[in-house]
Order: sequence, then C-alpha cells, then structure tokens
Amino acid sequence: MSHFSALFVVLPAVGFGVTAYVTTVAMRRPSGNIDPALGKAMRDRRLVFLQQAALPAILGFVLWFLTLRLDSSVGPAVDALALGFGLASLGTTVAPSLFYAARLPGLWKAPQGFGRVLTVAVLPETNVLFAFVIGDLLIGRLRDPTSSVAYLVGTSTAVANTLALYAGVALLQGYVARITEGPVDVWFRSSVLRLAAVEVLPVLLLVWQFLLLPSV
Repeated sequence: MSHFSALFVVLPAVGFGVTAYVTTVAMRRPSGNIDPALGKAMRDRRLVFLQQAALPAILGFVLWFLTLRLDSSVGPAVDALALGFGLASLGTTVAPSLFYAARLPGLWKAPQGFGRVLTVAVLPETNVLFAFVIGDLLIGRLRDPTSSVAYLVGTSTAVANTLALYAGVALLQGYVARITEGPVDVWFRSSVLRLAAVEVLPVLLLVWQFLLLPSV
C-alpha cells in the first residue's frame, strides 16, 4: 500500500495555488478608465494562464489513478514516484510565476505580448511532461507480475528519485526569464534562446532515465 500517493496531486495543486495568486495579482485591473473590451480580453487571457498552470495537477491525477490497481508490494516505489513527480510538477508550476509579476502587468498596455509571455511560460512545462512520461513507463513496469518485485521496486525507486531534478531545471528556466530584460519583443527572443539552451539539461536527464528504467 502506498502512503504518499496523494503527493501526485497535492504538490502540483500547491504550485497551482501559488501561480494562480501571482497571476491574479499581476493581472489586476489598473486604476483609471479601461476599455470594457480590453477588460474582458484580459480576463480571458488570465484564464488561459490558469489553465496552463493546471496541467501538472491533471497529469498528477492521471498517474495517481494508474497506481490504484498496483499491488501493495510495490508501495515503496509508488511513494518515491509520487514524491518525485510531485516535486517536478511543483517546480514546473511555480517556475512561470518567477517572471509573471514583471511581465503580466504590461499586457494591459501591450496586449499583443500575450502570446510571447505564454510561449515562454510553456517552455518550463516540458519538464513535467518528461516526468510524466517516465512516471507512466515506471507504472507500466510495476504492473508486470513476472519480474522480481525486489528488483522492480529497487530500480524504479532509484529512477523515481531523479524526477525531482526536473523541478530544479524548471525553476532555473523561470529565473532566467525573470532576469532577462528589455521590451517584450527583445525579452521574448532572448528568453526563448536562453531557455532553449537550458532545455538541453532535461533532455539529457530523460535519456539517462530511459537507460535506468528496469527491464521486464
């Protein structure tokens, strides 16, 4: 039986709460006369940012659901997977909030920057997608009844423990976007180039995790 499987959902939900708060505050309606059409457009854009931030929690729920039918003998591996994925999703969800406070208020004056900010926010989210892929593969391995339980649990736990590294990469990407300065066009180009360079790290981590996956 898994004791910490709720972390699949709880940790990304905490991250969503943090990002939702930062997004709401940063996109607060400024004082003065605002075109009602712009106000509605900004509310719709805020909803898009919140939907994007909810993805890790949705993926966490899927993994949690998939673990429900696993045998209790693999509980330690499920616990490690829940913690590893939970931390990866927490870091991924919080990462965009590192630069939202600086960039979202400017959308009231330059609404055309919405797509650029959203694109930069999506880049760190690749980390939770990689973590989800590894998590799903691990759960598939843990379902196999013919393999040694001790071998599966030990190897799966070792791989699951590395998932938390995705959180560090995502937060690094968020920080890089935060310290990148300039008008939205310049900021967008510089941020995409820098975040793409950092993206090499999770790709290498994904390859390494594939090599560590237990065989069945």
